[in-house]
Amino acid sequence: MRPILDQVIAVAARTSANSRTRLEIEAEKLALSLPPVRATATLARASVDPGVHGHKRAGTGESFWQFRRFQEGDFRSDIDWRASARHEHLHVREREKEAPLRFRLWWSNAHTMSYNSRRKLPHKHERATVLLLALARLLRRGGEKVETLEGETENPLNRAPTESRASCLILASDFLDAPDDLYERMRPLASGNTTGHLLHIVDPAEKKFPFQGRTGFTNSEGVIRQILGNAEDCTREYRKRFTQHCDRIEKTARALGWSLQRHYTDETARNALLKLHQRLSAPAGAAS
Repeated sequence: MRPILDQVIAVAARTSANSRTRLEIEAEKLALSLPPVRATATLARASVDPGVHGHKRAGTGESFWQFRRFQEGDFRSDIDWRASARHEHLHVREREKEAPLRFRLWWSNAHTMSYNSRRKLPHKHERATVLLLALARLLRRGGEKVETLEGETENPLNRAPTESRASCLILASDFLDAPDDLYERMRPLASGNTTGHLLHIVDPAEKKFPFQGRTGFTNSEGVIRQILGNAEDCTREYRKRFTQHCDRIEKTARALGWSLQRHYTDETARNALLKLHQRLSAPAGAAS
């Protein structure tokens, strides 16, 4: 009996590993279609939160710091001819070194994230994994510091906030928790130098409720919890409640001063990644 059990465990482990490798390859291909994300430089150009990103010393940032005399090894393109005309020597514009934002990307692996309403659609967890792995690659190429987190054991909402420097937290989930509970769990993180963005992953059936006739609904363990004789009779009420739920998640994000993006799994992953890219590459306040 034990050898058979070991074989089953080994096959399950290989399947899981193969699936993860497939998602990582998909994420890499997706990231190659877009340029790097340079969020720190964008914030510096927009003069957002001055003093947080600057190091008050010379570096490769975007913000002007001071003039200094031209030295051997400097590029001629850095010479400020207007300032040099006022002095006996050539002068260059020295830029202030910028401290990269610390990005923490987390996606849920809750049981509800394993749902897909059609075989051709990815599971919500798969789509969240691909999007945030691809985003992590784009951020790293842009020189940002990135930490990727996955699953409930690594959920930042379960940790006491420890960030003292500028950081950006991006959470991907179906957010089927009660929005009030979500707000209370997020509120400690939405303080100080931490900003956030919610990526709401939704299967199209969760929005449309396309079920008809006698339909059984199971829980995450596959146990039938409810059977409807005519599922279509519940469509209108369900859609109303789902819309209300989504509205409350959006209000939660606004109350925290965070942004939100909703993505349906029947849309392309590239479109969702492009929206993330544009949001992080735009000056604060430019994206809703």
